[in-house]
Amino acid sequence: MIVIKRKQATVIGLALLVCVAGYANLSYKKTNAEISEKNPIGSVQLVDEGDYLAEARLSREDGRAGSIEVLNEIIYDEQSDDSAIAAAQEEVQKMALRTGVENEIEALVRAQGYLDAMVYISDSGVNVIVKSDKKLTSENVAQIVSIVQEKTSVEPNNIKVIEAA
Repeated sequence: MIVIKRKQATVIGLALLVCVAGYANLSYKKTNAEISEKNPIGSVQLVDEGDYLAEARLSREDGRAGSIEVLNEIIYDEQSDDSAIAAAQEEVQKMALRTGVENEIEALVRAQGYLDAMVYISDSGVNVIVKSDKKLTSENVAQIVSIVQEKTSVEPNNIKVIEAA
């Protein structure tokens, strides 16, 4: 029988809350995004570019920094039990891996000739924001979805390609 102490449940709940808050922060920053339905090869949305990609990257990093700060408090708190520390360490490791994969996908998308790209990986899927000097075609979207799939193994219907205007 598994017994979860009150302190463990609180720490795990806080860690999950921080992760959800980081994701929600990025999601709500998309003030100019138009929501579209998903399709089998990913979906395309048009957003007002401005300095959107820089703001999105900053928001993504700010959210992660806050999450890592809370997780580090759990890890280095002498009163934290071993299971809470292990869970926090695992979450920090997952964030570091996601960051590396996001950076790799962004570089690969830019290498395909796009002006810029910003990727956000979550448990529910992947969002790719692409800045291009021309309108994205179905073939372009399929190419980007293929890159994401190769690096993440995420199903195409969980990959959203968003075109910066």
